[in-house]
Amino acid sequence: MTVAELQAEALLTTEEESQFVVIWRRFIRHRMALLGLITISILLLCVIIGPVFMPYDYTDQVKGAQRLGPFSTDHLGGYHVLGTDELGRDLLTRLLYAGRISLAVGFAVSFLETILGMTVGAVSGYYGGWTDTIAMRIVDLVLTIPSLPLLLVMSIILRNVEIPGIPREWTSVVVIVVILAGLQWTGPARLVRGMVLSLREQEFAEASKALGVSDTSIIFRHMIPNSMAPIIVSSTLAVGGAIIVESVLSFLGFGVQLPTPTWGNMLSNARTDMLMYPLLALYPGVLIFLAVLSFNFAGDGLRDAIDPRLKM
Repeated sequence: MTVAELQAEALLTTEEESQFVVIWRRFIRHRMALLGLITISILLLCVIIGPVFMPYDYTDQVKGAQRLGPFSTDHLGGYHVLGTDELGRDLLTRLLYAGRISLAVGFAVSFLETILGMTVGAVSGYYGGWTDTIAMRIVDLVLTIPSLPLLLVMSIILRNVEIPGIPREWTSVVVIVVILAGLQWTGPARLVRGMVLSLREQEFAEASKALGVSDTSIIFRHMIPNSMAPIIVSSTLAVGGAIIVESVLSFLGFGVQLPTPTWGNMLSNARTDMLMYPLLALYPGVLIFLAVLSFNFAGDGLRDAIDPRLKM
């Protein structure tokens, strides 16, 4: 066989790379995004598995061991890698457990706001007309609401609400997740609406209608899946934003209440002795910074990998 024939055969037999492989190759070229992904993976691994191997519970108090420094041993022989707080509680244990809650809030808010926003945006963009007008006016109304004051008020009102089947220490977490998702779904809704407005005029949508496919099936099997690329990027960035908002609420005393730890309320709890014991504030502050920065880097890299034309 000639060289030209061998090359032609090679081209015919070479399998086309999947879209996932192409995106992954672009993503790992973005060094900061890859570093962000590695950092997120390490944080998740530590907060999920770490508390299982710790010899303390996040509520355990060792009397006479208040505010021990890093790598200290208390009078009972217990070893504290990062030291203890003002009540003699192990800081590393509380930071790991707090990470579970802070990251869970971030992921839950991102998931709920994305699902709600996708649904509203897809229905609005697909049907248009009065449906679109009403949906977008609701979006405009939600956008005019001052988020932080409303969050503070709602957190106070709903702080003592009992939710059947949910432990009391997680009640405030659920309340904050619902409130944040209820205020932040407008971004994904507008994003998906814009995508669906362009998709509904394309040939595959017209062909589906001609074949008698229902509107619901077209929306959820064609419109939303074809709009997923920017939504995935948006939801990744939303995790970091939700962690910041939860931390601010907890820092102000309106979020998750002690003794249940989050990085935000641990930072708030350290305010009174920040000058004498700066490490009490440094640990949760650094973890918030790393988590949010890592999600933002990963989101930026994912955006460039999915659509290189967006890269500035």
